Amino acid sequence: MSLGIVLAIIASVCFGISVALQKYGLKSLKKFSFKGMATNKRWMLSIVIGIVGILLYLVALNLADLSVVQPLTSLTIIIPVIAGVTFFKEKIGGVKWALLALVIVGVILISMS
Repeated sequence: MSLGIVLAIIASVCFGISVALQKYGLKSLKKFSFKGMATNKRWMLSIVIGIVGILLYLVALNLADLSVVQPLTSLTIIIPVIAGVTFFKEKIGGVKWALLALVIVGVILISMS
């Protein structure tokens, strides 16, 4: 596995964690406000993780083909769903789990072709 592929996967995980942390940070606000977001440590950490993801993505693009790297960033949707179930106690049914598995299989197939 090339370094570009590994970095693309790590970038995708960073993007997903960033989204989950944004929800977690916003959930802790009593009332939504931009000032509240800017002073919320969890929300600010999510921005930092997102920036790290962007930097890793750019390096991955430099090391691997766009046709390989870009589909791997589609894995971003999986991380927040798993975080929603694990940390926010959200419920998803068997059909959604199956669809998430199909996303993973689809990403792998597209990246390999």
